Amino acid sequence: MELVLNDVSKSFGEKKAVDNILLKIGLGIHGLLGANGAGKTTLMRMICGLLKPTNGEIRFNGKDVNKLGEEYLNALGYLPQDFGYYPEFTAMEYIDYIGAVKGLSKTYTLEQANELFEVFQLFEVKNKKIKTYSGGMKQRLGIIQSMLNNPRILILDEPTSGLDPKQRLIFKNYLSQISKERIVILSTHITSDLQNIANNIIMMKSGKIICTGDEEKLLKQLEGRVWEFVIHERELLKYMEKSMIISYSRKFDKIRLRVISDIPPAKDAIPLEPSLEDLYLYYNPEEIQGEEE
Repeated sequence: MELVLNDVSKSFGEKKAVDNILLKIGLGIHGLLGANGAGKTTLMRMICGLLKPTNGEIRFNGKDVNKLGEEYLNALGYLPQDFGYYPEFTAMEYIDYIGAVKGLSKTYTLEQANELFEVFQLFEVKNKKIKTYSGGMKQRLGIIQSMLNNPRILILDEPTSGLDPKQRLIFKNYLSQISKERIVILSTHITSDLQNIANNIIMMKSGKIICTGDEEKLLKQLEGRVWEFVIHERELLKYMEKSMIISYSRKFDKIRLRVISDIPPAKDAIPLEPSLEDLYLYYNPEEIQGEEE
């Protein structure tokens, strides 16, 4: 099973939101990593058939998805950043409705829904109105509707938004279990969503893919280049001017820096193993923030 994107681009007027994407996507979890505005959502909407590429084509198992029609749509499960729901519906009524829209039998919908309600810990509240749900509960309901038809291609746009740490872990573990037999594309700007579960990471910026590969391969770019050391607060400006500071934390008049540098940035600098967060911030320095301790 394979999705292939051949020179896919999407423009909105003069703005090129997605720029000549060439990509092969097989079974497993593919993490689409990038800051807001990188082009992730536009790319996913094209894969889902909600937007047509300005140029290029998308093929599923060798066939143009536009020509596959319902056969392709029936293979999809999609969680947009903001999914639509009826606040007055109970969760079960909403899932019944989604099942009918997807052409699923009532029996299948009930069985699949109850299993997913159990997994995502909504079974006890499935008959409560959605308007009473917290943001995290609504997000879990969105995840459930995306998986209802047991899709061969599962596309999730910022799926962990609003989830607490426990629910993030449940989600990641379940996704790992089901990804062996389907294509999963997960868009995020949170690197921890992808750590230890993504088979492949696709990093985007300004509509382009800037690097792709598994975590180990990508982190080789920063091997021997990540350092940590402590400075006096009066030295911070000097290091900000000459070094790429990935993160820093302050304690009294001392500041601990995490820096990317080709050479040791200070005499007492300690080399560190690079992380996915380091790589993300290396390509998106505008996202860097210091932390007070």
